[in-house]
Amino acid sequence: MSSQPNAGSDSVFSNLFDKLKENEPIEGWSENIQLINGPSKWDLMIALLHGRSDKAELVEVQAEDQFVFPLRINSMSREDGSGENWILTGMSPIKSTGEEIEFSAFFSTRVRSGTIRFKRDK
Repeated sequence: MSSQPNAGSDSVFSNLFDKLKENEPIEGWSENIQLINGPSKWDLMIALLHGRSDKAELVEVQAEDQFVFPLRINSMSREDGSGENWILTGMSPIKSTGEEIEFSAFFSTRVRSGTIRFKRDK
C-alpha cells in the first residue's frame, strides 16, 4: 500500500476527527471500525522502526466502507503467540488540518484485517 492517503477519505476523516474532538456522537461510525485491508508484517516493522518520530513511515489501512486511514505506528505488541496478530497504537494524521488523532487497533497480518478505534479528546 502507498504512503499517501486516498484523497476522498481525507474530508471524511476530517469530519470524524471534528466529531471526536467535540465529543459528539459519531454518526455512521461505530466505536470499532472494521478494517478489511492493511499492511504486511514487513511494512508494519518498517513503519515502527524506520525514521524519527516526526518523520516516521506511514502505513495505510482500509476500512470496510472503503475509506483509507494513514497510520503512524508508535507501538506494536503481540496479541497472542501466533506472531500474526498485533495490538497497534499510534497517531493518524489528517492531511487537510495537520492535526493527528490517537488510535488503537487489533490487526492480523495473516489476513490483513482487524479493527481500529479512535480516542475521543477529553
